[in-house]
Amino acid sequence: MQAVAAIIDPSHLGRDFGRAVAGMLTFGIVAALFLAWLGIKGQWTGPLLWPAVAAHAAISGALGGLWLREMRVKGIAPKQ
Repeated sequence: MQAVAAIIDPSHLGRDFGRAVAGMLTFGIVAALFLAWLGIKGQWTGPLLWPAVAAHAAISGALGGLWLREMRVKGIAPKQ
């Protein structure tokens, strides 16, 4: 929950903002891959499985962009 709060109001985290985003990004990617694996394998499928995969993938994409921007600001990631 602290990571969600960091995305909403990152001012209280200071330099730990990138770590919070990286943690949520990691969770989102793992969750999307796991749910996709369940769907492909054919177990525990339901009408909300693929929308959940898409939601996790979309959120992970947005967090990836946010994390990359944060790394560019810090001078760690290469600029475009």
